[in-house]
Formats: sequence, structure tokens, C-alpha cells
Amino acid sequence: MSSPRQFNMTPREKIIQARIALLRLYPFWGTMAMHLKPIELTEEDANKMMPNPGGGRATMGVDVYGNMPYNVAFVRDLSAEDLLFVIAHETMHLALQHLTRKGSRNRKLWNVATDEAINNLLKHEMRVWKDGLCSHQFENKSAEEIYDELLKEENIQKVYGAKGLPSSFDTHFYDDGKDANGQQKGESTPFQQPGQEKIDPAKMIKDAASFAKGQGKLPAGMERLFKDLLEPKMNWKELLQKYIMAVLPQDWTYTKPSKRAQSAGFYMPSIVKETVDIVVGVDSSGSISDQEYSQFLSEIYAMTKAVSNLKATVIVCDAAVQEVVDIDSNFDPMMHIKGRGYGGTSCIPVFQYIHEEKSENVKLLIYLTDGYIDEPVEHVYQTGYPVLWVVTPRGSKDFLHKAIGNQIVVQMEGKIEGEPE
Repeated sequence: MSSPRQFNMTPREKIIQARIALLRLYPFWGTMAMHLKPIELTEEDANKMMPNPGGGRATMGVDVYGNMPYNVAFVRDLSAEDLLFVIAHETMHLALQHLTRKGSRNRKLWNVATDEAINNLLKHEMRVWKDGLCSHQFENKSAEEIYDELLKEENIQKVYGAKGLPSSFDTHFYDDGKDANGQQKGESTPFQQPGQEKIDPAKMIKDAASFAKGQGKLPAGMERLFKDLLEPKMNWKELLQKYIMAVLPQDWTYTKPSKRAQSAGFYMPSIVKETVDIVVGVDSSGSISDQEYSQFLSEIYAMTKAVSNLKATVIVCDAAVQEVVDIDSNFDPMMHIKGRGYGGTSCIPVFQYIHEEKSENVKLLIYLTDGYIDEPVEHVYQTGYPVLWVVTPRGSKDFLHKAIGNQIVVQMEGKIEGEPE
């Protein structure tokens, strides 16, 4: 990756080129690196302001504000490939919030643990710099797990040999928060500028993942690592309520003036109470528990009873429609989940039923499934009504592959009400 021109570059130019190269080759880390503010320091200033934890010359560091001070002599001596790795390494301290997770842990030990955790992630995408700690024993382990292992002297000897615990190559400026009097606890960074805000790790990661995914270069390891952040679990009950409220008519008419307004001597419109049809599809797969059916249907029943102009029809389906029932005052959620079929699972019959029997009257389809199901096809999903797929906790969310209509998938949370601990 080195070129003759690089030997003529200033350290600042090398940093600029490295960030551009990261964007091109490793867009996830490249985008995160654009959140950092490089601060150039002479070797003398660097040794004073960001001393190397191991006692050698200062290298590079990062703080919670995204400041990335670097020793010009250190950057000058690095190859282009090693500089990519070092900058990516610094971004991960912010992404993984290592600078705010130390707590009362030993600083040197935590430095090593965080570097090991980061480098064992980076090694799957780029070459680890020769001075970067990367012990295979710590594969797939968090900084906290690595720290706990290194608390035992015998483990330090086993991993690093007779020399004992090594040092982290870079400087970590920790943020321990403030005490009860509002005073900064522990050490603080000397690089914060007036008015400078802390980096938002969640936003940084989402921006980076979005850009990398658009380039088709989002590393699978990063997608798994930040899964909860990139695919946040939505509360399906709140989402269900929003969907239903969105399809309810919000219109006014003077045909039937408000009686309360008439008595006051003026006319005000009354609300149009058009009845809205929604369909509730129920996957009769045997892998869905009675508790899951009951919780889902009970929620639907409660919402229809709370809204007077809402009409809901439940369609129970496996490979074919098994039962169609309206939700009314006699509806019993448990009654309609007994004796269900187990002959394969398809949603097509439900969409076909709506297409043939209900046409444009349906404003919303809510479908409970374990996710091991086919997906709707265009010739039976033509009216454009939104579809809210509610997937059981142990189900799959990856069954939709075509962008047809307005569909969203939400997953129930892990524990079902009534399920034993």
C-alpha cells in the first residue's frame, strides 16, 4: 500500500490520506473516523500531554469528544497500512464506549483489555499492526471479560509470558463523569475545546453502518456486534396502537352539527365515525405457543373494544384458511387457538381472502407469525394497505425479500407473559 509519494508527505497529509483510504476500503471505520478531530503535536508536546502508558514515546490517543491527538514523529514512521489500522483502532474505543466503561478498574489492565478486544475484531478485516495486542485467547470476548481473566496472574503469564502484562500502544483519555458536586472525577482530557460536545457513539455507529451498507461493505462482525443498536427492538404493542390510530378516519362534517355547539348558539362540525376494517392474520404453526397466541389476540381484542368504529376479523391459516371469525363481545382469545392445523405455513391464502372477499375495505393487516413463512405476492396484494408483521420471540425476521407495499416487521420481546422462568 505504500508509495514513493508517501515518504514525502507530512504527518498531517498522511492522516488526511488515511481517512480517505478508510472511506474507500473500509467505509464503516472510514465514516467513524470522519467524526474524529486530528490534533497534531510535536514529539515534545505529545510526551507531555499524552504520555505512553508503557513509558515509550507518545503515539496517538482519543477522548470522548472525538479529539485524536497524535505525535508527528509516530505518524511519520508508520506505513500507510499501519496508519489505517491505528485510526480504525481509535474509532472503536469510542464506538465501544471504552472511555466511559472503566469505572474503578485498574487503568493499565483496562487499557490492555480494551486493546485486545478491539484488535481481535479488526483482525478479521485488516492487518493488525505489529505493536497492536491481539491474542487469540481473547477472540469474541468483551473488554470486561478479558479484564476479569487478566486479573489472575497465572493468566497474564500464560498469555504474555515471563515479561508479564504489556502496555497499550495508545493513550486513552477516560471520562469518569462528575461527582455529587458537579466536579469532574478522575483524569480529564486536556484537548476539549470550549463548547465542544461529547461524541454520540450510537449516532456515529448508525451513520457508519448506513454508509457502509450502502457501499455493500458493512462487515458482518460489526453488524452482529451492534445488532441491538442497528436493529432496535420496538415495543410491538405501542407500534400496533400507532398503526391502528393511523388508519382511523380523522374527518369532520357539518351534516350533523355538534349538539353541544348548537346549544351555545353556533355551529361546529362533528367527527365522522366511519367504521374501519382491519384483518388479523394468525399463523397456525405449531411452533407458536398458546401463551404467544393468547397475548397477541388479547391485545387486539382490547384495542377493538377501546375504539368504537374499529372492526377486526381474525383469519387463522396454515397452508389454507382454517377459520374466519369477527372480534366481538363474545370473542375468547383462547378459544380460537385450539385445534389449529399444522399442515405447513403460508400467508398467501390470507392475502387471497382479503383480495377476494374484502377488497379495498381493509385498512390494515396485522399478522402473527413465527417468521418461517412465505411472503406475499403482488397479484394478491394490490390495494396498498399496510401490513404489520408481529414475529414471536424465537421467530425469524428475515422472511421478506421483496419491497412490496408498506410492510414492517416487529418482534415480540423475549419472555411471554405466563411463561415460566
